[in-house]
Amino acid sequence: MKTKLLSLLFIIICGFIAAAAAMKTDAGQMVKLRINQQKTIRASNLTIKFISVVEDSRCPVGVNCIWAGNGKVKIKVMGKNKKSETFELNTNLSPQSVVFQGQEIRLMNLEPNTDKDKAIKPADYSATFALSKPENPS
Repeated sequence: MKTKLLSLLFIIICGFIAAAAAMKTDAGQMVKLRINQQKTIRASNLTIKFISVVEDSRCPVGVNCIWAGNGKVKIKVMGKNKKSETFELNTNLSPQSVVFQGQEIRLMNLEPNTDKDKAIKPADYSATFALSKPENPS
């Protein structure tokens, strides 16, 4: 009985930790978007739109690759003055982040992982971005 109770408690605590990590990290606020989805981050007054996956050469799950490959996404960022810019960010190559109106936007993850036997439809992609104050503002 104690083991079951401890297991249940562990699962609940892990759930709370995962939920908190999805909202905030040491890097800042996390935003997960699907293609053509956008979100306004009130704290920074920025709107991020995930436009497309430009390239996906990541190594498929279950395959032994020489190189991990790269995923490249295109985003549009609009600031408080309605000025917008389009950027391309990478999972493994540079740039992985960009600074826009005093906020660093970093591509943290691109999902789903590639599969050697199945093509990914654009609607299935999601990207996670971290927003934070840049470490070395320029």
